[in-house]
Amino acid sequence: MLRVIHSVSVMNRAGQETFIMNIYRNINREKVQFDFQCTKFENGDYDREIEALGGKILYLGENPIKLPFLKYLGDVYLQYHFFKNHKDYNVFHIHTYHAFDAWLSIVGAKLAGMKNIVLHSHNSQGLHPKLHRIFRRLLPYMKIERFACSEMAAKWMFGEKEVRRGKVNIIKNGIVPEEFSFDEKERKLKREELGLEEKKIVGHIGRFSRQKNHEFLIDIFEAVHKKNPDAVLLLIGIGELQERIRDKVKEKNLEEVVKFMGVRTDIKELLWSMDVFLFPSLYEGLSVVAIEGQAAGVPILAADTLSPETKITECINFLSLNEKLDKWSERVLELSEYGHCYTIEDIKRAGYDITVTAHILEEKYIEISKTQRRNR
Repeated sequence: MLRVIHSVSVMNRAGQETFIMNIYRNINREKVQFDFQCTKFENGDYDREIEALGGKILYLGENPIKLPFLKYLGDVYLQYHFFKNHKDYNVFHIHTYHAFDAWLSIVGAKLAGMKNIVLHSHNSQGLHPKLHRIFRRLLPYMKIERFACSEMAAKWMFGEKEVRRGKVNIIKNGIVPEEFSFDEKERKLKREELGLEEKKIVGHIGRFSRQKNHEFLIDIFEAVHKKNPDAVLLLIGIGELQERIRDKVKEKNLEEVVKFMGVRTDIKELLWSMDVFLFPSLYEGLSVVAIEGQAAGVPILAADTLSPETKITECINFLSLNEKLDKWSERVLELSEYGHCYTIEDIKRAGYDITVTAHILEEKYIEISKTQRRNR
């Protein structure tokens, strides 16, 4: 059995982590087993399920160096120390959006003797872009496997030249399409449970972070609510900007119609309950929830900053972030009248069935490990 260890911060219910769990549930665990190297010392939403599936949650450790700049040497040391003490892994699979963070992890792991390293890009922008671009130039000289969820995410992490040369594997963010197939009965039950049977439900699923653009989302909804007082907004997720958004909602006197739902396990039912899914992100690699939303058949209004590969069905519609609020609110209300559609076959034809993605990754891991054995 091959053992793959994934580098993440914490295994919470977020897009990247949900994708990894979708793979884990569907990969042949008699051939490939996952463990998780977490950088945060906190319990994750998926920890119990990981352990039930035979995986381990391991912690990278605390950086022993606190001095500015020198602390990055500590990051390298942590990976070196980790792999000196965990020599039984065939593949180290790094999930990150920043080339500098990736470079530190790669150097530390390689110094400890880890040969098979996968760097997986899940986003198309990020913080500290200048630093990112400097260290992105070093990645072509490192012996690693290059994965990305979309062409935009591939270009962000590895550069256009590496993409043109065919050096990056596009790994589609697969889901279980059948689980999201629209169910009218369940829609009605969920709306009753929420006490919103007669309301116009606008929904958003995503971490409260700058990337998800909640400030603009609240502005859009305010304009929607002025035009239709029966509109309500469901905000599903948690994050560092949550209190700031709560304050903005209070300032606009929208507390009664904006519902902070927290982390949920009933995502498909919530998608079915919505009349429109609003998704004005500043950037995305290829959003898992945008795929899930299309599988659920809910009309989606998203920013045109999303990767073109995101458009799998006619459910998803795009609008520029430069458009006026009035345009966004009009489009939200227009789409909210469309109703849900059935899209499962479209999702499968586009290659976003998780069984396909899991098989591709399984074969990649086996291929990478064979290369390791040949090089010994």
